[in-house]
Amino acid sequence: MHIKQMYSQIRKTIKEYDMISAEDKVLVGVSGGADSVFLLNALVYLKKELMFDIYVANIDHGLRGKESSQESLFVKNLCKEKGIEYFTTKLCIKKDKKYSIEEVARKKRYAFFEKTAKQNKMNKIATAHNLDDQAETVLMRVIKGTSLRGLTGIPPVRKEKAITYIRPMIELSKKDVLDVLKKGKIEFKEDSSNKEEIYFRNIVRKKILPYLEKYNPNIIFSLSRMAESLREDKDFIDSGKKKLEQIMNCRKEKNKVEIPLSRIYLLSNVMQKEIIKDILDDVGANLKKLSFVHWKQIRELLKNGQTGKELQMPGKVTVCRTKTALVIRRTGNRT
Repeated sequence: MHIKQMYSQIRKTIKEYDMISAEDKVLVGVSGGADSVFLLNALVYLKKELMFDIYVANIDHGLRGKESSQESLFVKNLCKEKGIEYFTTKLCIKKDKKYSIEEVARKKRYAFFEKTAKQNKMNKIATAHNLDDQAETVLMRVIKGTSLRGLTGIPPVRKEKAITYIRPMIELSKKDVLDVLKKGKIEFKEDSSNKEEIYFRNIVRKKILPYLEKYNPNIIFSLSRMAESLREDKDFIDSGKKKLEQIMNCRKEKNKVEIPLSRIYLLSNVMQKEIIKDILDDVGANLKKLSFVHWKQIRELLKNGQTGKELQMPGKVTVCRTKTALVIRRTGNRT
């Protein structure tokens, strides 16, 4: 594929998902790797046509010593060459009992993106997630176990209060990106940690997906299209859920919500689960640790549970049934 064709695909994705409007201020996350360098070049190419402003955020995660420092310097020089304002920080990431180094790095990375955007009145944050990232994410969640929401993968657009995350490259494959960069002799930096098979994503990328490609050469496209299809289903469910939530007549107090049994009984299993999940999230439950077993226990409590019976949910939250309501309550401090 030619580079102009790639830029046209990004333009098409931006317009399809209404990612960028005139006068938007877009902060682009650039690591120096192939994907983020290509994204920056594409947005610079489209900037005049779409009439938006570009800024760059770069993070030295401090995990690879001199190598990561050199990558940040490369991004700084790239921005200087293109006349783009550049924001950077260096992190000190330590092991955490609850989260992996990858998860800690991700949380801190996005916190820096959002802080920079808010301080400089930027309304969009662009990341270089591509078609391969989408397929890897969906497959990782399938392997670990997930819900409908998890199967929808990485959304092309995600709103976070006053800031909107956009993924203009979500419909481009990694192979096409690398081919174009190499043909155009466009410089980028290789992250050596991407070769290490100690991280789950790298194992999925280097071992599991290549194995599955023997049975379906288009597995990356198949997983990505499945995520897109399920996202449409999820949007339909969410629209119905919003209407139902307005008539549920839940009684809300600090760290406690009561759902009338007479109302929740009338809903389908899907809607029951979606509404209860949102309430658990609001109260402070750890949704990532909620398993199928937890949902089964809640369903049994609704159908056949004894009055006063209490279930413990991850995140110091309990679910209890009274004569007239399902009570979801926080029992400890949020973690």
